[in-house]
Amino acid sequence: MQNHISDIGNLIDSVDSHDFLKASATIICGLSNSTYSTVFVYAKDQAPLYVFDSFEGRKHKDAIRTFIDETYVINPFYRKCKRGIRAGLYLAKDLYKPNDCEVEDMVRSMELAVEHSDQEELGYRTRNWPKLQSEISMAIPLDDGRIVEIAIYRDSRSVSFEENFPNELAELCPVLSACFRCFWSRHESRFYDEYTPFCKEFAPSLSKREHQVIDLILKGHSSEAIGLILRISITTVKSHRKMSYHKLKISTQAELMSLYLMSVQQHSSLPAIRQ
Repeated sequence: MQNHISDIGNLIDSVDSHDFLKASATIICGLSNSTYSTVFVYAKDQAPLYVFDSFEGRKHKDAIRTFIDETYVINPFYRKCKRGIRAGLYLAKDLYKPNDCEVEDMVRSMELAVEHSDQEELGYRTRNWPKLQSEISMAIPLDDGRIVEIAIYRDSRSVSFEENFPNELAELCPVLSACFRCFWSRHESRFYDEYTPFCKEFAPSLSKREHQVIDLILKGHSSEAIGLILRISITTVKSHRKMSYHKLKISTQAELMSLYLMSVQQHSSLPAIRQ
């Protein structure tokens, strides 16, 4: 730990700058002998908020988007957050429940973009995610009940976190957590984009892209038109629609409209749909 005191000092100095996330990733990866890191913020029953990643290459960046839009629902850390999680370090393998029927059902029914392999630590990975990664996550509770996850990854073919636990990182968790909470209190607003007003209240569990797709569906746009407006493929539009319907526990557009109208009646503050 002595070797990293100056790094921690520099990290504290960078709390009020845009370099903080990169600086913290460098320190955390150095302490744990890791290659990559990601940062997400989780709220109960909501898609994760993307904050940072150190992935390289377009393919791996695409995997981040796939995770946010789809596969987070089967992520062990997210599922643990829904049940309640304390501050600390968690091996992904320890959070994973083998033969989880609910997870297996979601993978099949929602046609999630995952690739299965017995060599993967959890038996699967999000499509285009770096292969054969051992994962450990730092959980940082925020005052409003949300949980920050700083996840780090190393190639399991060299040595897994289970075989070589990063004790130095565990010792510095309280300091790193305090730094991140300070950074978040000052910079949180820059990580949020405005959602469509009625969707934000009507369907808070949806991701940003799912909000956009549902907004356009309610305004009467076809899948082809939505694809053109959002500059995404029709297949991607259909995937977002399917995921949104699953979260809302509906199966048709008529049910979507009915659900929205019921919400309007219950919450008079919801605005009418504007074309």
